[in-house]
Amino acid sequence: QRKSWDKLSKKEKKSAALLQFGEKEWDALLAKDTEATDGKVPFSLKAINLEIKCGQTVAIIGGVGSGKSSLLAALLGEMEADIPFSVERAGTVAYAAQSAFIVNATVKENITFGRPWDERRYEEVLDACCLRDDLKTLTNGDASEIGEQGINLSGGQKQRLSLARAVYCDADIVLLDDVLSAVDAHVGAHIWTEVICKMLATKTVVLVTHAVQYLPEVDQIFVFKDGKIEEQGQYHHLLGGSGSGILAQLVDAHEADGALLSERSGGGSGNTPRSGRS
Repeated sequence: QRKSWDKLSKKEKKSAALLQFGEKEWDALLAKDTEATDGKVPFSLKAINLEIKCGQTVAIIGGVGSGKSSLLAALLGEMEADIPFSVERAGTVAYAAQSAFIVNATVKENITFGRPWDERRYEEVLDACCLRDDLKTLTNGDASEIGEQGINLSGGQKQRLSLARAVYCDADIVLLDDVLSAVDAHVGAHIWTEVICKMLATKTVVLVTHAVQYLPEVDQIFVFKDGKIEEQGQYHHLLGGSGSGILAQLVDAHEADGALLSERSGGGSGNTPRSGRS
């Protein structure tokens, strides 16, 4: 039986596994809705056995449809399986989805979401999630009402508002599904530093991301392909030839994009050596 976070000893908090799955195939609950209409086999996670230490920041990467978001769904208990399985979570959980969830309420209510009011933390969250300038554009600041599904907000604003909610609730485990994809590069860098590296520094963070520039700073990387963990380890370890090459391909693609942007902006050829590789 799972212990609550506040009843774990300091030793247990350091060594407790966040989650462990069995070696069998898991079928996605939502994918089963399509089985009767299009005849396709529902997407599934396969042979997942995952352990994340409390306090770690881990990155989940992979191509489109590789199972990254499905893994977070499994952690939240939103998957079902035909065989026994185990998900161990040492503490409370916060989640920011890839498609931001916004309710028809004020900005402040979307962030606090029924949690006890903590003015200091609220102000820190506004700064960390780059929401100050957004509030200035709204007629009533954080008292402005947001339309259904955030209809009067941009994609980046909705994503940062959803992230702010996950950070404000001060959970022990924070699941972030590609929250950096809808924001500009400089905003993403600010969020990485102020949210993930500072405000969530003592939390267990599971980050689905395509932003490979931040991978050297995480504790562990899980690379997904076709619903399976293809490789796992630290950044330099995986780039050093011990992995399957998926991470290296993603890094190469990222650097090629950066070089192209540099050339277009007149910043030179962009042929800089890759960090951690010769």
